[in-house]
Amino acid sequence: MAACHAYGRLPIRENLNDVHFEIPQRESFADFLRKKGVAL
Repeated sequence: MAACHAYGRLPIRENLNDVHFEIPQRESFADFLRKKGVAL
């Protein structure tokens, strides 16, 4: 999904190497819930 936001959709751009893209870090589902304030 992050790549779609960075690169766009069709038609594919010719200069994809010029587009800055950083792969998001994974987080566990427990960490996600903790950030949302939901107890397990």
